[in-house]
Amino acid sequence: MGAVPTGASKVRTRIVNGQLATRVDKDTPNAKPRTYKIEETGEEKTVYEIYSGGWHGKIVSLTRTTGGKFGETIIIGMNDGQESIEIEMMIDSGYALDFMKRYLSGDFFPEKDVLVSPFEIEEGKKKKYYFMLTQGENKIKSPFTKEYQENPNNTFRLPEWEPIQVGPGKIMYNKTAQIEFLWKWIVKKSMKSDPTFQAKVVQAAAQSAPSVPSATNQPPAQNMDAYMKSRDAAIAAQNQLPQTPQSTFPTPTPTVPTPTVPTPQPQQNNMPWGAAPVADDDDLPF
Repeated sequence: MGAVPTGASKVRTRIVNGQLATRVDKDTPNAKPRTYKIEETGEEKTVYEIYSGGWHGKIVSLTRTTGGKFGETIIIGMNDGQESIEIEMMIDSGYALDFMKRYLSGDFFPEKDVLVSPFEIEEGKKKKYYFMLTQGENKIKSPFTKEYQENPNNTFRLPEWEPIQVGPGKIMYNKTAQIEFLWKWIVKKSMKSDPTFQAKVVQAAAQSAPSVPSATNQPPAQNMDAYMKSRDAAIAAQNQLPQTPQSTFPTPTPTVPTPTVPTPQPQQNNMPWGAAPVADDDDLPF
């Protein structure tokens, strides 16, 4: 616990500078001010937040929001038996990618507790972002080690980021293939372990931007959204999970004018090693 103010039943919290940050009223005990700049207008805004290094409870839901003004997010729903929180992250952030990788190695069912704790590490002029998952003394690690990735016999290797040249000497990275791969398999793992688990994709409603550090604190790859928007939308549309998580096939569409419904086809997963996992394969290596 710790990220939820006393008496709250459910709170949306985000990650700021490696800590869980819950936005609260100015007069809330222990609230700390944070000032950030609105990119569109350059205006500075001050908010008040309560910070926590982690939260302990059960992971009860995973939600992916699409179509939001500030890009896609992933929301982790947790409950400790008394209070609930929703931890929201940009889905292409280092925090979210690290969470999804580690999640595939974890044993969270039936309803096993886990301590979640984001943090960041400075390496020279850059920062690396992590999302730790700990059960008891066991710190859950990503299955995608260097040795695993380099073994050509492993058909579930993680897709690499796609480098995109955006200017002289400047390269950004398209993370779409990796995001789709991870989301697909964390949902499949969850549903296989617990058929009642809540995993869904929803259209984002109009809302304020998630709390994030200033742009200088973000990984460079997070700033390519505008450049890659149309391309990513087309790629994601091919791999998008339907909103009903029990099915991994697109919804059949009647042909015109014949009122017959075509047979659903498996999703294609264009992985660099040419071995796409079958959508209904139960032999998960995680």
